[in-house]
Amino acid sequence: MNDAHNMATAAAHASAPVAAASAKHTFIAVGAGMTMATIVVMAMTMPKNRCEFFVALLSTVASSIFGGAWVIQYLGIIFYMSGVGNELELFLFLGKLGGIFFVCGLPGWIVIRACFLFSERRRDKDILQIAEEVKDAL
Repeated sequence: MNDAHNMATAAAHASAPVAAASAKHTFIAVGAGMTMATIVVMAMTMPKNRCEFFVALLSTVASSIFGGAWVIQYLGIIFYMSGVGNELELFLFLGKLGGIFFVCGLPGWIVIRACFLFSERRRDKDILQIAEEVKDAL
């Protein structure tokens, strides 16, 4: 019993640095994916003013974080990380995670820009007229 406990304790202490390094690399991959998504979509369609820019930027980052996390959880991709054997495989795996976060950031910007354009074209209408128009469209 004592030998088994010592072996388990040694294994736990040996895997702690690996887990810390994996967490650091995961945060880097996620941050890089969100940053790239934001830059690409901002280059595609620039907002007219600071308010639109700020809202679109926040929506892109939120879409990257929450959309990417949902896709990774839904597809069970994170469980494949336990099969990573060396640094190169870890690098490629984290690049794939960053790509998922990147792709999930794009819809946030597009949806917010579409909402701004929709509301801008109906600036002279009140909220009830806009609600009727949306209701008729659906």
